[in-house]
Amino acid sequence: MRLSTIYKSRVAGDGSTLADALGETIRERRLQLGLSQAEIGDPLSRAFVSLVENGRVTPSLGSLTLISEHLGLAPWELLWLVNRRMTRR
Repeated sequence: MRLSTIYKSRVAGDGSTLADALGETIRERRLQLGLSQAEIGDPLSRAFVSLVENGRVTPSLGSLTLISEHLGLAPWELLWLVNRRMTRR
């Protein structure tokens, strides 16, 4: 059965628990490393990284991979941290 776009947006879209936890985790790691949004997003825009950190956008797998590598993490490590944050709520 196909999931509707509305359902997918509610689960992973703007303001979802996943989007919020992902954004918080990325921001926390970035600040720990003393990096700017532009540095972890390059070649993505600083504005895009801001949207991700604020839970407004869920990045594609390619963008998530790029950001995680700039944070010194493998993509699975970033998602593991996000999962931990989500299960503590």
